[in-house]
Amino acid sequence: MKATRKVIRGYAAVWGDLARRPDGWEQVKRGAFADTVAKINAGTPLPMQWDHQSQGFFAAAKIPVAAIVEAQEDKFGLLIKAYPHNSQDANELIEAIESRTIPGLSIAFPTETAEYEDMPKLGRRVLVRAELVEISAVNHPAYHATRVWVENEEYDDGRPGPAIAQPAATMPAAQGEVT
Repeated sequence: MKATRKVIRGYAAVWGDLARRPDGWEQVKRGAFADTVAKINAGTPLPMQWDHQSQGFFAAAKIPVAAIVEAQEDKFGLLIKAYPHNSQDANELIEAIESRTIPGLSIAFPTETAEYEDMPKLGRRVLVRAELVEISAVNHPAYHATRVWVENEEYDDGRPGPAIAQPAATMPAAQGEVT
């Protein structure tokens, strides 16, 4: 049967966008997360956190609020799709995204390869290859051009639809029976 669920979508990285670092600026090069994108699309979800789980006393022990199940690098940036978990934290995150309180995404990664360029005053680091370990919905993204939003998605929930009443079949009268 057709049903509707909420999904979280957004740009976790935007090509050409600069993030401020203590030693200068950082930029993500298209293709930097190709290995992670391949893993996600092959069926290994990536965790989505809320503000890198920095809220609350036992924040480090919190579980993710969603599972990132699709990713693609398009001409604008790294576009993701996540299924929220059935939890109070996930419900509150959806509400915050829908109200635009949470406008962007943030990425967490160890850098594998980077190029460095000198710029006036401070340098620029360009991420060439990195493995994403999580993506978080945040209210102050380091890369300001990232965006996050909620969409409704139709899907087949696997349950049978409502039975449609069929007229009863008319049986022929038995021989010798008066009708």
